[in-house]
This record gives sequence, C-alpha cells and structure tokens, in this order.
Amino acid sequence: MFHSRVEPIKHTQSAVAATVVGLTSFSVGELEALGVRRISVGSALSRAALASVATATAAREMIADGTFTFAEEAIPYRDVNRLTHERT
Repeated sequence: MFHSRVEPIKHTQSAVAATVVGLTSFSVGELEALGVRRISVGSALSRAALASVATATAAREMIADGTFTFAEEAIPYRDVNRLTHERT
C-alpha cells in the first residue's frame, strides 16, 4: 500500500520539494524519505482547533455567560511559535 501512495509523490518530487498536509496521508518520516523538505499544514491546525471541545466550550461560555475566562487557559503565542518551529 505504501508504494502505491508513493508513486504520485515521487513523480512530482523532482519539481516540488513541498507538500500540504491533508492532501497526503504520509508521516513526516515518510515524506522526508521521499525528499520532501517543506511540509505545510495549511489551515489544518485552525480547523482542528475549531473542531475541538475547548473551542465549543469557549463559544458556549461567550454566548451563555458573556464571559471570556476560557482565555486564561489559552496557550501563549510564544509556545505556539516554539511548537510550530521545532524539528523532530
């Protein structure tokens, strides 16, 4: 199964050194092995966040209570930046 998924990537790899998460179901390691040097998550993180329980809870709090205490638990931007720029 891996090989059937690899062919389309290998075919375009010579022209493109990047891929978009969501268009492929490969792991970072598999993409690196194929020569991909840049992986974009596009809007995947924001879509995942919008689908989360925390987002729904925050929206309900704003609507029902008119408060914003959910923001006290939010991850600081510096931590988000650190996470998104780390390489494993």
